[in-house]
Parts: sequence; structure tokens; C-alpha cells
Amino acid sequence: MRLRQKINFPAAATPLLWMTLMERAVFYGVRVAIGVYMLHALSIPSREVLEIMAAFTALHFLAPMIGGWLGDHIYGTQRILFLSGVMMIVGLGMLALENHLFFFVGAGVLLLGSGMFYANVITLLGKVYPKENDNRDVGFTYFKMFSNLGVILGPIMGVLMVSLFGWVVFCILFMLVVVMCLISLTASRVSFGYHGLTPSSNFAAKFTGVQSRILFAAFMAIVIATFSFLLFDNEWVGVLVPSISLIGLFYLTSQYLAADQANALKGSLLLMVFYVGFLMTYFYAVSYASAFLEHHVEAPFVKHWGTGIFNAIEKYKDLTSAMLIILNGVFVVLLTPVFAGIWRRLGQKNKMPIAPVKVAWGLAFAGLGFSFLALSRYGLMGYGGLVPLVWVFVAFFFITVGEMLILPIVLAYVTRVTPHGMMGATVGFWVLLGALAVWLHKKMGRFFGTDLLSGKMCTIDQFCDTFSRMGWVALGLAVLLMLTIPMVRPWFSHSKKGR
Repeated sequence: MRLRQKINFPAAATPLLWMTLMERAVFYGVRVAIGVYMLHALSIPSREVLEIMAAFTALHFLAPMIGGWLGDHIYGTQRILFLSGVMMIVGLGMLALENHLFFFVGAGVLLLGSGMFYANVITLLGKVYPKENDNRDVGFTYFKMFSNLGVILGPIMGVLMVSLFGWVVFCILFMLVVVMCLISLTASRVSFGYHGLTPSSNFAAKFTGVQSRILFAAFMAIVIATFSFLLFDNEWVGVLVPSISLIGLFYLTSQYLAADQANALKGSLLLMVFYVGFLMTYFYAVSYASAFLEHHVEAPFVKHWGTGIFNAIEKYKDLTSAMLIILNGVFVVLLTPVFAGIWRRLGQKNKMPIAPVKVAWGLAFAGLGFSFLALSRYGLMGYGGLVPLVWVFVAFFFITVGEMLILPIVLAYVTRVTPHGMMGATVGFWVLLGALAVWLHKKMGRFFGTDLLSGKMCTIDQFCDTFSRMGWVALGLAVLLMLTIPMVRPWFSHSKKGR
């Protein structure tokens, strides 16, 4: 309580952070578990599993924008949060039936509900912070920490439960986690007050209760149809995702201009470009560093986990990727109090830098991390010409510092400048930009070195050359943004010094 008062933390923000942790734990736990289940229980070939998981991921990227729009215009943020939680429970219940058809439908419903829930938690957190509150960056930094705690705990809990208790018990226990999340949401309505209780626009006034339910059912039908199409022809992900992103961009543009917020629009679009650039390089860091860690890094305790709990992940052949995600999450948890303290003190001294300055420094730190990976070829002190694990640890520490300077800061800025009537759709659009970054990093694979995708056939020099290119891209973006800041500073003067 004293800490919350000291950092001017809204009372309603605390339950939202815990709900974020639980939702992220369920999403990432189920994401790992269903991959293993498809491989071993359903005997689906690994290539098809990857395609199905890509379709699931596309649905999860699309869901936040749908959920955010419904929260803005139809149901209100609080109601759509509850509805999304119910969808997650229904999806887990269908997964527990262990039926081939119900498995895929249930996974789709679960991931759709999870994505809608995630976007509306961010939206409600943005709404409970007063516009004049200087500690919004602090709040979203803690949001990032709780989100990453879920990323760490989810896969561990999921694999542990499946290994010890079986698939059905795993689904039931995760259903209980979502139930706890909904109980917390219901119990916190007093602290939420009027924030997100009703739709923020007049759009819902045009529909009766029955009509709004029909409209919601139509949205679900469109999403399920899209998901089914992606499931059988995954190449369309490369067309659908950027197309939806562009449509969302034009939608937001028209909304901002209609609201006479040209500066907010320009500032948001500027941050969007560099935000996508960072995510593009970050996804490369995880995917390529995973193969690098598996084949060229001396890390016996990572490669040969002795416990039976993690044997399922080893069979899924995604252990190193999971390890890097967990490592990133641990660094986020350790760095959160540091950055929260920095933002709080700078705010108290009225020296808070504008958002683009923080993003530029974040890109610089990310570039430093990639460069450190590139230099690891000169630190071959391990047995058999392998790179010591410390190089990967230090590199990902710098990359995580960059992440802490970009992701929570961008969310804080967007929720500060966006009108309440379109905040949910805007947050969903920014989540969807992650899918655009994934698509871009695949399309730009030739520039970074497509041959590295094979993993085993790549030499250390090939990996390090790619890391070097990623470092130069990130550092180049940082320099470009720094040079741009003097010209765009007026764009951020509308938002309490752009914070």
C-alpha cells in the first residue's frame, strides 16, 4: 500500500496486473502444451504442427483488434473482459474432451478469447490512469513485468501439469486459473468505477441487445472462417496480416483527423515505424539465437535437461527458444524496479524525456546486444570451438534493456494520447503490428541471410554475420530517430511533454 501511494499507482491497476499474469500464463502454457499434444497424442507431422501453430498465432494477433473494437463500441471494456474470460474457459473445456474436432475448435476459441482479453486489459489500464498522471510509464513498466512473469510460469506450469497429471487435469487446472481471473475482475469493479463500464462511443446506441449479440456472432463467424482458411493455406498469412494492418492504419488515421489530433497521429505513426523495426530485429534475435545456442554455444545444462518434466519440450525441439524467452522474462523482472525508479525520479524532477528519446535509446541498446552476439566469434574459449554461454546472456541483457525502453513506453504513450472511444481498437492495432513485424522479418530474410534458417548447416561466422547486420539495422534506426527528434519534438508537446 505504501509503495503504491509513493509511486502514485492507481488502486485499479493492481488487479489488472495480476489478471495479466494469469492470462499470459494460460496462453503461453497452452501454446506449448498443444504443440506437444498435436505431435504425440494426435500424431500430426511436425511440419503440419508448425503450420497449424502459425495459424493459431495469426488468430491471436488478429483477436486484440476485434476485442478492442467491441469493447470500444458495443460492450464496454469491463464486459468484454469478462466475455473473453468465458471464451477461454469454453475453449479449455473443449480441449479437455480430447476429441480431434473439438481440439481445433477449442484451441481457436481459447486463443481468440485470450487475445481479446489481453488487448482490453491494456485498454483498461490506460483508462484508469488519469491523463495528467506522470507515472503512466511506471505502470506500464510493471505491466511488462507481470506479463513476462506469465510468459515464464506458463510453459513451466503447462508442461509440469501435463507430465504429472495428464491432459484433462491440465485443462481443468488452467480453467480454474481463468476462473480466478474472472473472480478478480468481478471483485475489482468498485475500484474500476466507470472506466470501461460502458462503450466509450455512441455506436452501441444504434443497436438493441439482440442486435449487438447478432453482430458479435457475425464477428466470431468471420474470425472462425478466416482461421479455418489459414489453417489449410498458411501462405495467406503473408497477405492477410499486412492487409489488415494497413486497413487499421487508415482507420486510425481517419479517426484521429476527425478528432483534430494531428500531432498525436504524427507522433504515433513515427513511433509505429521504429516500434515495428525493433520487433522485426527482436524476432530475429530469438529465432536465430535459438539455433545459435543449440549448435554453437557451450551450454550443457541447457541442452541436456536431466528432469523428465522438460523431456516433452525437448521432443518438441523448441527447448532453446523457450530458454531464451524465459531468460528474457527473468531479465525483465530484474530490470523493472530499476526502470520504474528511473521514470519516477525523472518525473519528480520534471526531466522526463519524450517518448522518441526513450525509443531511440532502446534501439541503441538492442543494436549493442546484437553486436555483442556478432563479436562472440572472437570468444571461442569452450570445448570444440563452442562459444561460452555468457556471450548469449550478456547480449540478451542488452536486448532486454532495449525492450524495456520501447514496449512499455510505446503502450503508455498510445494510451495517453488516444481518445477513450477508440483506445481498445488502437491497442489492438498496435498488438497486430507484431504480426506485421513477423511478416517483415520473414520477407527480409534474404538481407539477413536466409541460409541461417537451416540452423545445423550454418557456421559460427554465418550466424555472426547475420547478428552483425541486425546490429547495424538497430543502431541505424536509433541514429535516424535521434536525428529526427529535433524536427518532431512539437508533435509530442500535446501530451505532458510527450511522456
